[in-house]
Amino acid sequence: METARPRRGGGEVAPVKLICRMGEETQEIEVAREGSGYRVVVGGRPHVVDLATANGILHSLLLDDARQYLFAYHRDGTTHEVAFADRTVCVELFDPLSMKRRRREDETDETSHVRAIMPGRVTRVHVAPGDAVRRGQGMLILEAMKMENEIVSPRDGVVAAVLVGAGQAVENGDELVSLE
Repeated sequence: METARPRRGGGEVAPVKLICRMGEETQEIEVAREGSGYRVVVGGRPHVVDLATANGILHSLLLDDARQYLFAYHRDGTTHEVAFADRTVCVELFDPLSMKRRRREDETDETSHVRAIMPGRVTRVHVAPGDAVRRGQGMLILEAMKMENEIVSPRDGVVAAVLVGAGQAVENGDELVSLE
């Protein structure tokens, strides 16, 4: 995560404060460089993490308690999709000063394109044009690197078009489903 970090006197880098929203849950987090890794404070609990990119698509996250996670990552504006072996998590990250603006945007959310977060093959499609979907509802399964990743709806809406079919290969960023 590369962000502009203001420097404090003496060359120390100040932590970046962000708001993280996953579904209806919102938390404040702080991120600062610490040695070769990062110091991340979530819910008042500090964690020292090391982040590495394996091949441009895969990333590795090593926590201070020795747990390690392998994941694929895609960002679209403030929306960050993280695909683990068994699930895909969608979070929004933004600075606290933009909260007021973000609330206004939520009232008129125009997000209409659901895109592939990595290259792969669509194995199952669970929705059809005209289907009503809820935020977080699974819409299709994308197989990548022998892992099945559920692609979920970023918001409540109605499926306008399904642009892929089972067995179809897709690239990172390809549009899969459009919402009304």
